[in-house]
Amino acid sequence: MAYGERIKHYRVLRRLSQEDLAALTGITYTSISRIEHGTRKVTLEEAVRFVTVLGISLEDLAGLPACVAQQNEVKLLAQHCVQKAREAEAAAQRAEAAAARSEEAAKRLERVADQMEAGARTH
Repeated sequence: MAYGERIKHYRVLRRLSQEDLAALTGITYTSISRIEHGTRKVTLEEAVRFVTVLGISLEDLAGLPACVAQQNEVKLLAQHCVQKAREAEAAAQRAEAAAARSEEAAKRLERVADQMEAGARTH
């Protein structure tokens, strides 16, 4: 099934006339008719308008099987997880560095306290 046939399928499924779809998308009635009959190609901008108005995905419009769309979603989710893992690793490294600085500051304070105690005993 070609793009035009799928647009017509979803348009009819939603009980929209070509005129209705034209009004909702801002694409002329003539263009929609020609697209549906396969005598005119769909631009990317028009495809985005169609999927938005018809409530479908670009995968649906392209006729990709559901498993391909799901694979794309899984890939995006995996990429998101990898990004979050990298962010978490960076945060852990910053926390380790902050802990090391705090430990050094605590040691310095202990030395100062020891020096003050030693100085108090001599007075």
